[in-house]
Amino acid sequence: MNKIDSNTRSFNARYMTFKQVAESFIKTDDFEKIIKNNHTVLMGSRGCGKTTLLKMLHPDAIKEWEKCNSKSLFEEIPFYGIYIPTDRQWNKQIEVFEKDFKNNEKFTHDITQGLINLNVLIALCDTFRSLIQIGIEKNDNLHEYDIALAQELIELWKIPTPIVPDLYSISQRFYSYVDDLNVIVQKSNTHANLGDFCYWDFVNKVEIAINAFEERFKNVDFFKNKPFKWALCFDELEIAPQWLYTRLMNDELRSRNQKILFKLTTIPTISTAKATATLSSRNLDDYEIVKLWVYDNRSQSSWRNFCESYLQKVLFDKFHTNISTKSLFGELDYNKALRESDKSIFSQLSMAENSEFGEGGIMWYVMKELAQIDKSFYMYLNKKHINPLNPTPINKGQIDQVHRKIKPIVLYRYYFKKSDDQPQKRRSRKVVSFNHGRNYIYDIADGNPRAFVNLVDDFYPDMNLNKKNGQPQTIPINRQATIVNDFCANYFYPRVAYYPDSVVKFKNKTITLEQIINHIGVFFQKQYVENDFKQDPYSLILFDDKCPKEIEKIFNKGLESGGILLIEEEKRDSEVRGVRKTTKVYRLSYSLYPYFNLPQRTYSVRDLSGILAPLLIIDKVEDPQLPLQFSEI
Repeated sequence: MNKIDSNTRSFNARYMTFKQVAESFIKTDDFEKIIKNNHTVLMGSRGCGKTTLLKMLHPDAIKEWEKCNSKSLFEEIPFYGIYIPTDRQWNKQIEVFEKDFKNNEKFTHDITQGLINLNVLIALCDTFRSLIQIGIEKNDNLHEYDIALAQELIELWKIPTPIVPDLYSISQRFYSYVDDLNVIVQKSNTHANLGDFCYWDFVNKVEIAINAFEERFKNVDFFKNKPFKWALCFDELEIAPQWLYTRLMNDELRSRNQKILFKLTTIPTISTAKATATLSSRNLDDYEIVKLWVYDNRSQSSWRNFCESYLQKVLFDKFHTNISTKSLFGELDYNKALRESDKSIFSQLSMAENSEFGEGGIMWYVMKELAQIDKSFYMYLNKKHINPLNPTPINKGQIDQVHRKIKPIVLYRYYFKKSDDQPQKRRSRKVVSFNHGRNYIYDIADGNPRAFVNLVDDFYPDMNLNKKNGQPQTIPINRQATIVNDFCANYFYPRVAYYPDSVVKFKNKTITLEQIINHIGVFFQKQYVENDFKQDPYSLILFDDKCPKEIEKIFNKGLESGGILLIEEEKRDSEVRGVRKTTKVYRLSYSLYPYFNLPQRTYSVRDLSGILAPLLIIDKVEDPQLPLQFSEI
């Protein structure tokens, strides 16, 4: 294998077959959650892996995965998955149809109900066909089993005859009905006669069908190993008709049908975050909410494990031997990065952990120099009883409470701070060497497998072995930083900034997601570099009640795109010893941090209305000045 498969650059499970999804699938903690014997709601932005998880519940994907793995997923998963995608094409058509005929809500509802019913039953027939091919011994006549079940379904579903009695023909008939509905929508023909399928209840039709399947196959050895349970897996519920979203979320997730489970995916929004705030924290019997992004320390650890497993697989496929990821990337080391940025100054200073803050140490030098060009930092050190001209710590307690705590802020502030003789000019066109290291690279993708696959693809040509000893060659810090910066500027930032339908009108102004992202990023960047020094600068966002509905709409687009993440900030409850309370706050994705020159750290919270005040109040708003490092390229 000389390069990563070309499919990874456009990695999107929606367009991949079950076989392709299974070939690159890595079991994760989230997968263990979704295969539980309960209803499940998967929430996350585009690209976070929701579709992959749903598709892995399909029998064809399980069969393919078992070819390369010793464990049996069929035995582990207590149900059979029926994957039901949402069709974006007819969804757009229905939006136009509903707008043009808003006075005929019943007709548009019947159209969408027909489309949903047909899609569900097509998916069910597909799962039936797969199970028959997998579960029936090769020496038996598969076609006879298919015909027998199809004949029963034709009768139970009252499908008009003549029709060839097999599952494929039933699916084709349903596809033709979908085409008929598309023609009705395109012609805006509200007087057309709709078929009976537009008035079916898909849950009822599914239940009838699975009862027939169970009765016909209950004595087949393959199906004796577990009870007949089925999971209706609705993907991308956010683009489904509103009535379906409401029905599934409010009614079906609390259903007590012993044979049918629901596995749903949707994107996070401000409203869903509020609605699930209490539900997700309880141990619910009805359903479980699974959040597919990095929202706390535990989810970050799980994400890093996924990244490590994926990268190990890529390296093994390339070199046909196990390679240490740490030997390739190392870990984030601020001191080494600083030395790489200017060896003429920092090569002679001590970087050892036990002496970096002492006189002659690298951090001692940086703090002393920053105090000379930054009055606010000079005053901060004085307030902490630290000599700005010789910031040597007086004891270990001061190192832990002050020096180590402010280290990342001091480094970023020093690195980007204006100089004395050129107060209006920041460093530009310079690789930010802080952006390196194995965990830093894992974290920058921030729970988004699609983004991580693309980032690994960018690093792939630099993953090499030493020709003499066969050992991994460490990728230089500045090279890592260059790849990270290019990934952010050329892949992730455009993906978020130009996200579809991310424009709103507010008081005769046009506000875009790009403006929102830039105002947030520049606001935080100024906290580190331009504003007075603080040991706890703003880095988190609280969506407060002062934000208008228009901003909520565009903010939701940020959540949908993955440019903004909902996280749980843990704080110790002062009244109950040892108990931690979580607060729902937001931050920019770490994938945007290199663009705005921010360290991967979380500090204090600022109201979004305060951050966006210039954008919401001033009539004529100019975009905030972006970091020169990217805007000049």
